[in-house]
Amino acid sequence: MRPIELLLIHCSQTPNGDDLFRASIGLPGFQTPVQGVDLAHKKLGIRRSSAWRERFNPDLAAIGHHYLIYRNGAIVAGRAEAEAGAHAPGFNQHSLSVCLIGTDQFTSAQWDSLKGLAIGLQAKYVGLQILGAGDLNPSPGPSPFNVGTWLSGRMLPLQGNLEVRQ
Repeated sequence: MRPIELLLIHCSQTPNGDDLFRASIGLPGFQTPVQGVDLAHKKLGIRRSSAWRERFNPDLAAIGHHYLIYRNGAIVAGRAEAEAGAHAPGFNQHSLSVCLIGTDQFTSAQWDSLKGLAIGLQAKYVGLQILGAGDLNPSPGPSPFNVGTWLSGRMLPLQGNLEVRQ
């Protein structure tokens, strides 16, 4: 098992409010958010090894994240935890990645799921440090919110990053 020292929080950098579901179940063109992120990563040149694809999520050829959190709060696995990610060059070998769907406005369900996932992973990987993608140097992309503030606030939703329904 590879050493896991970091949990890195990313966002999909897609429009706030877009759940990334495409078409309807059973119709041509139906696509889930994880399939959409997998396709985006494929276009970036990311590839999973055939050995890992045989072992876990064989339909996801390129996904770089270990977990995605949909707008409805569903937590969906991308890569296996034992598989190195492709989300933060220089940090992939010792980190896990969670990607929130959206850019900087997240639903209450997403915040609740993120908290539960983070607590569960901290229990599993003692000493796990939680950072935003933008906290790294070099940074693979922006942090979706101030992760340090979120952690010091008992992992409660940050008001400036909580989606307000109109």
